[in-house]
Amino acid sequence: MRLMTLLTAAMIIPMVTTAHATHIDSNEHAELSWAKIWADFRDAEIIDADYYWGAFIEIDDLTGADLRAADLRGADLRYADLTYADLTLADLFKADLTGADLSSADLQYANIIGANLQDADVSFADLYEADLTGADLRGANLIYADLDGANLKWADLTGAMISEANLKWADLSWANISGADLSGADFHWQSTLSYANLTNANLAHAHLAEVRMIRADIATANLTWADLKFANLTWADLREANLQSADL
Repeated sequence: MRLMTLLTAAMIIPMVTTAHATHIDSNEHAELSWAKIWADFRDAEIIDADYYWGAFIEIDDLTGADLRAADLRGADLRYADLTYADLTLADLFKADLTGADLSSADLQYANIIGANLQDADVSFADLYEADLTGADLRGANLIYADLDGANLKWADLTGAMISEANLKWADLSWANISGADLSGADFHWQSTLSYANLTNANLAHAHLAEVRMIRADIATANLTWADLKFANLTWADLREANLQSADL
């Protein structure tokens, strides 16, 4: 079954669609600007679909959906179930993913700049070289997430759970990571935490060897058993940080 829908901003029609195994590709361009969609897209293929800015997508289930290179800029995806969804190269610029379930989703190379992921579950997700510049990840669950090479400059990770995450080559400069749980996180191979706010963060057993932490605020952070060999801590603030058994 193939689905083609045209809903312009001048004619907004709520619709109910069951879209199991539906395929929408760039040859059947789905224009959904300002549309309201109530649909079940489990395992649907929506490759290169263009939702335009401000689409309100109230979706029962997007589990396993193929959304590769989909244009979801500004989309309202609050509390959507996107577990195991393929969002490789998807454009989620300033999308609202508050409380969304993105666990085990594929977000490689995705544009997530300025998106709202407060309290979202992104555990075990693949965010290889994803751009999360300025994203709001307060309270998000990023446990065991793969953030290898991800750009998290200026991101707000206050209180986020990032334990055991892979952050090799990730750029978290100027990020707010205060109060976050980074225990066991892997920052090997020249990751950047320069100018980041890590006050009161839990970095116990974190792998921080060779990491650039220039002028980082690490005051009151827990660095017990952390690996800090060859880390660049020039002008970093370590006041009242717990460095017990840390490897310096």
